[in-house]
Amino acid sequence: MDTERLHTDIKSHLRDDPVSTKHLDNQSDRTWTRTSDSLLRHSGHIYVPDLGNLRLHVLQYLHNHPLAGHYGQAKTLYSVRRQYYWPGLPAFVKEYCKMCTTCSSAKPVCHRHYGLLKQLPIPEKLWNSILLDFIEKLPTSSGHDSILVVVDRLSKQALFIPTHVTITREGHGSTPGCHQPYPYPYPSGVLPLARVDGSDGSMFEE
Repeated sequence: MDTERLHTDIKSHLRDDPVSTKHLDNQSDRTWTRTSDSLLRHSGHIYVPDLGNLRLHVLQYLHNHPLAGHYGQAKTLYSVRRQYYWPGLPAFVKEYCKMCTTCSSAKPVCHRHYGLLKQLPIPEKLWNSILLDFIEKLPTSSGHDSILVVVDRLSKQALFIPTHVTITREGHGSTPGCHQPYPYPYPSGVLPLARVDGSDGSMFEE
């Protein structure tokens, strides 16, 4: 789409947009003017109504055009702001550039490469490595509203310990059932699957 056709479409939709209609009928705000080419301008920039695909066409012309070069968000926003205006322009440009398939496939990756997934080692003996999880917001029973789930990674045996949602690391030691005898009382690995927001925020910190 060339500039002349784009501006013709903008002019034809000015009366259908509530923002442009307001400023066409009331020109007391000097930042809004209607120039001799029948375009409505805000601080000298052409206002683009929020109708049809007009704003999308502006981005396509200034970003996808062979002479535009698929610039990044900052340069594309600068190019659009030189000529056009509409509310929420920066967010519109940012989203458009993020969704551009040409940019996403051609732009270099600037962050460090992602590491490879590493499988957890198989425990050597029972209760040598455990998983922790919480079942929260249960109906209160005997002062408890949550369940601490402890699972042995090797045998998949599970212990279910009643507790409460505000439990802390210190409070866990006084919870009934937390001293159930394990074959190996000191696991070498503890993997928290979920954490409860304790009053001190330090529940099972690694």
